[in-house]
Amino acid sequence: MDLFRKFLDLPQKARIGIALTVALVMFVLVWNLSRQAEEIEPTFMLVCWSESGLIRYVTSPDEATCENPQPLQWYDEPKLVYWGLDHDFDSFLTSHRMALEWWNDQLGRKHFIETSIRSQADIIIEQGDAILHAGGVMHTTHRRDIDGWIKATIRAVEFMDTRQWMLFEQHELGHAAFALAHDPSGKSIMREFIKEPDGQERWYLTDKDRKAILDSLEGK
Repeated sequence: MDLFRKFLDLPQKARIGIALTVALVMFVLVWNLSRQAEEIEPTFMLVCWSESGLIRYVTSPDEATCENPQPLQWYDEPKLVYWGLDHDFDSFLTSHRMALEWWNDQLGRKHFIETSIRSQADIIIEQGDAILHAGGVMHTTHRRDIDGWIKATIRAVEFMDTRQWMLFEQHELGHAAFALAHDPSGKSIMREFIKEPDGQERWYLTDKDRKAILDSLEGK
């Protein structure tokens, strides 16, 4: 109470200065807490595997279907990618290759390489069924065989223009190769909704995701 009375006895300019200083300190504290919360946001999704080799992605603890969800741990390289669409979709081939090169440029290494042999591919791009995969443009699934070999499949359900294809495939490759979670800040290619503004904004990989991926690759 005495401290409050002393504060009231100060000249008006002094009281305003103290109030502004306290407000600034509170702002900095709140901002730092929000930054820390963003930094601990998980970069990789956790996954559960069923006995039949099917995957379930865990985006929250309540969704876990196993006791100890784990990262995908599938970061070996290079990843062989097979284009499994027929000639009706040849107009998208350039966009597909640009998506692979975008990732290679972002990581500074040849992580994705094309293969013409489907059985050797780690990641397969193919057409999906709009009825089975309703509600999205592209979908990624993973399957693990009895020998532990993991394969990812990216299925395209809707066919858009060639630039949109590149953006969506860049996004899905983040899920397919690294099980990257959606970026909560909405500022990177891993944002939840890839909708391009009129200015054709370019999306990038966040420094946090790039570091997490490269650390994982170096660890192998």
